[in-house]
Amino acid sequence: MTDQTTHTINDEDEFFSGGGIKYFGFPIVGTTISGTVCDKMVTRQQTDMKTKEPLTWPDGNPRLVLVIPLQTTLADPQVEDDDGKRTIWVAKPGGMYAAIMDAVKTAGATAPKLGGQITLQYIGDGEKTNPGLNAPKIFRAHYVPPSDAFFAANGNGAQQVPAANQPWPPTPVPAAAPPQVQPQVYAPPVAAPAPPAPAWPPAAPPPPGFTYGAVPGTMVASTAAVTPPTAAPAAASAMPLAQGVAPQQVPMPPGMDAAMWATLTPEAQQALLGIAAK
Repeated sequence: MTDQTTHTINDEDEFFSGGGIKYFGFPIVGTTISGTVCDKMVTRQQTDMKTKEPLTWPDGNPRLVLVIPLQTTLADPQVEDDDGKRTIWVAKPGGMYAAIMDAVKTAGATAPKLGGQITLQYIGDGEKTNPGLNAPKIFRAHYVPPSDAFFAANGNGAQQVPAANQPWPPTPVPAAAPPQVQPQVYAPPVAAPAPPAPAWPPAAPPPPGFTYGAVPGTMVASTAAVTPPTAAPAAASAMPLAQGVAPQQVPMPPGMDAAMWATLTPEAQQALLGIAAK
C-alpha cells in the first residue's frame, strides 16, 4: 500500500502525535475530514494503552496502522498558529481501511499517494462482537488521485502541498427516465347516427285509387271500384216573379212534345202559344 517503515510507540501521546501533526478523531457519527495527503505516510505498531506493550496478532505479526497526514482547512481556536494539518490512523483490517481502499479502487488507483485528496466520514456503528470493546465504526470515503500538474510541480519530492477543502462528493443523481410514450391506437371515426325513418304508412290518407305499399315511400293502384263523385244537381232556373204573383201554368199547344215543353220557361211557352194562335 505504501512504504512499510515500522516504528514502535511507547506511550499514547506519541501514538497520537503523528510526528508533531495533530491527530484527528471521529467522536460522533457524521464527523468528516477532507484534505490533501501532504507528507510521507508511515506504518506504526499499535501499543496497549494500559500496559504500553506492542500489540500483535495471534500469529505474532505486529498490529500496524497507517498514519496519513492531511492538509485541511481546519483551525482549532485553542491551538495557536494551527496550520490545519491532521493525521488519520488507518488500522488494517478495519472499517476506515475498507472505506479508503474502496474509494481508491473506484478512482482507478492502487493506494493513496502524496497529493491525493481524501474525504472520510464516520457514518455509523457495526455489530458489537466483544463486550470489552466498542462497536466497530463504519466509514465512507472518496479519493481523488494527484493530478499531472501536481507531479510536474513536485517531481523532486517537495512536501509543500496546497491546502484542500474538498466538500463531500455529491451523490450522483440518477438520470431521469425518458417519458414513456403510450402507443397510439387507431380508432376509426364514428359515423353520426342516421335520422329516424319517417313513420310508414303516414297518417294522411292516400290519393283516390291508390293504397300505400309495403315498402316505405311507395303506393300501388287500388283494385277496389272507385265511386265517381256525385255531381251536385243543377240549380233550377227560376225566373224572377213579381212580388206576390204565383207562377201560372201555360197550357201546352196541340202537337208539342211534352218533354221539350217542360224545359221551356213560362215566357217561352207564352211566346209559342202566341205563334200557334195566328
